[in-house]
Amino acid sequence: AQGQLRASGEMFLALCFAFLWHDVVATITTHPQSDCFFYGGRWKHIDGARPAAKSDWTCSDLQFAVHVTADGASAGHVLLPLYLKAPRVRLNVTFRDAYAGNLYENASVTVVGPWFTLGSADDPYVVWVPVPSAALPSVGLSTLTVVSVQKLTTAEPFGAGIGARLLPASTVDFFGLGDAESTFHVTYTPPPIKARATSIRRYIAIGASDTAGYCVDGNFPSTPVLTGWEYVNCGMAYAHVLARDHFYPMALTVLGISGIGVMQNSAAQQSWQMGTVPMPGYFPRAIQSDPSSVWEFAAEVQPDLVTVSLGGNDYNHQKGLMPTNASFTRHYVAFLGELFTKYPTNRTSVVAVCGMGDPLETQADPDNNRCRPCAHVEMAVETFKTAQPQSRLHYIFVPCDGSVVTGTDDIGCDGHKNRIGQAKVAEFLAPRLAEIMDW
Repeated sequence: AQGQLRASGEMFLALCFAFLWHDVVATITTHPQSDCFFYGGRWKHIDGARPAAKSDWTCSDLQFAVHVTADGASAGHVLLPLYLKAPRVRLNVTFRDAYAGNLYENASVTVVGPWFTLGSADDPYVVWVPVPSAALPSVGLSTLTVVSVQKLTTAEPFGAGIGARLLPASTVDFFGLGDAESTFHVTYTPPPIKARATSIRRYIAIGASDTAGYCVDGNFPSTPVLTGWEYVNCGMAYAHVLARDHFYPMALTVLGISGIGVMQNSAAQQSWQMGTVPMPGYFPRAIQSDPSSVWEFAAEVQPDLVTVSLGGNDYNHQKGLMPTNASFTRHYVAFLGELFTKYPTNRTSVVAVCGMGDPLETQADPDNNRCRPCAHVEMAVETFKTAQPQSRLHYIFVPCDGSVVTGTDDIGCDGHKNRIGQAKVAEFLAPRLAEIMDW
């Protein structure tokens, strides 16, 4: 099995040959349980003869720092071997100056995993990651660069129904790092964020396709059928844009599933498409596609902010069979109660978000109006606040009238926002969240 290379920036064009997936396993010298790694999002750590870190939630990431010293060489290269398995997964690798905090220009590479994985489940591939030349030191000096490997795609890119039955989940299994191939002296160290793991801002974004970044990299009117997972990009969805561009540094967890609802999923009458389990059923899982996996909330550092962007799929694509206001309120309030039960401290604020549509979406699909559920969401929020006035619960409405998303240059494939549209939503949310959180 051999993946594909997608590189952004001219600096990587000459190194395309280095970005290959191999079936040959060399020596893993830094295992996934090493203190060198910081894991963002939900991961399951597996012990045994071949330890691994496993995740299928979109936007989950791992970070480590690379210390490079130029003892004598005045020029050279650094190639980092990552050992992993990632079928039907897009991974984005970025490089950031650990001291200044800025991303190196054009230092972002997207790797597309193979459609199918051959061989034993315990056999990883090696991906050789070139460190950008801007991150390499001059003679007698050293640099410290933070490397982030982020999963852009969802666990079940063809839906949680028949698609999940036909194909295994799109999961990242990370087995560790090998020794770098370099003309410099290279060591791995913990990233700076690890030292501030308990004090750094933490954000959990819960939602459906807009939160997961569905079709962000698609172009209208391209279809997402069959190859749609190659258009998913959580790294350019509003939640990650908020964490990266507005509130950095921030630890982000995204629980985003395309087509998901609070009480029923999109096209509920055709449950073979999206399955019958709504978001409250996925929320306790460590691995999205594994109902037996349980997330250890007691071991989790409490988040500062939780946003909930749900309701659109409960009311859209349902051929008129929408929930009553009473039934929707009951389910939404119950889910809010679950969030405050799992995150009971005064540190956590929950913000319900609704809208994000454009004025042209109903022309393309009369059964799709992202603002349709908003009155119901707002009523559910008010119902909860009336019952629990002390709760740190808020509501933000993102208009669908064209003042945020226009429906012209900001739409990707399948009627969903592209990078421009997602950035507009983040720009709208940022000052309102900052006011709520006093950031």
